[in-house]
Amino acid sequence: MQAKIQSRRRFSGFLSLLISVGILVLSGFVILRAIGDELSSPAALGTVDRETAEKLEALSAQLEDVRYILERCEEYPASLLKLVANNPEAAEFVKQYPEHGLDSPAETIEELQAGEIPLLLQWDPRWGYTTYGSDFLAITGCGPTCLAMVAAGLTGDETVTPWKVAEAAEAGGHYTEGWGSEWTIMSVLSAEFGVTATELPLDEGVMMQALSEGKPIVCSMNAGDFTDSGHYIVLVGTEDGKFAVHDPNSPERSAMLWEYDRICDQIGNLWSFTAAE
Repeated sequence: MQAKIQSRRRFSGFLSLLISVGILVLSGFVILRAIGDELSSPAALGTVDRETAEKLEALSAQLEDVRYILERCEEYPASLLKLVANNPEAAEFVKQYPEHGLDSPAETIEELQAGEIPLLLQWDPRWGYTTYGSDFLAITGCGPTCLAMVAAGLTGDETVTPWKVAEAAEAGGHYTEGWGSEWTIMSVLSAEFGVTATELPLDEGVMMQALSEGKPIVCSMNAGDFTDSGHYIVLVGTEDGKFAVHDPNSPERSAMLWEYDRICDQIGNLWSFTAAE
């Protein structure tokens, strides 16, 4: 009887040991897999968050420029990696950062046509690598870029670049950390660049009339089709009862026509512009 009890105890001890070893092996596998996942992701470099890393990995399967960036992600600031993750249109701009990030900004926009408002992009390599406020102008510079569009287009002055407007905006206190460009960049600073801003009511007829008179409209946008936080865009004309837009962050959205009912609830404020007399 004693022998049977001892045998059962030995078996029970062996079984407990086997279960413990199994648990340790399984735990080790889970830990190693987690480590492997981290090492396979740019987030392991401590430069970007997991969501951004996953977006980059997905885009790299489709876009060669993103694949190039991902393979050398340690060469890129986290904010630029996030820019391309959220806006693949900026992939070529971000890719060029290691080579051109220290280039001096362009002195002119070099693309004016009489009577037209130029489409300028905040992440244009001619000025996008400069800083505005807390980050690259490519990321924070939608306000200066929109004002540069309307001022250069209305006055014909090719030297009104987004970089020049951004410098004046910072110097004049029109940029707030954590917020971006204040509305005063339109209502006040615009006068320094030869244009006059007039605040408009949010009314489709008033907006259509202003555009028919050759007055471009800058809109401060809330979260929606153009941004998940805050943004500025320019309305440059109308077609088939819809608005033509110059979005400084997207040639794709700029190529679209937008219905009033689609964008009206996203507009926080708006100003029409004319050349100062």
